Amino acid sequence: MSNSVKNPEEIQAPELWKQALAALKQRINPHNYDMWLRPIVCLSVEDKQLNLRAPNRYIKEWFEDNYLPVVLQELKNQGNEGYSVQLE
Repeated sequence: MSNSVKNPEEIQAPELWKQALAALKQRINPHNYDMWLRPIVCLSVEDKQLNLRAPNRYIKEWFEDNYLPVVLQELKNQGNEGYSVQLE
């Protein structure tokens, strides 16, 4: 019988990002969520670094300036401590 609760280290990249987004969607204005967070995709997780891609430079910079601390805090709230984010 398998345990349904996954260790954060075992969660795959897209799932880790989806969990963070689902929690943030409840806290962020829907327009802001759709504009600044939804377009960002998770490419991979390597050595506790979440590698994300923004569709353009404007969204990348806005995310880094306004939402990066919120995302890192949400990862921490989910038990994923020590993660960093690299955005391209």
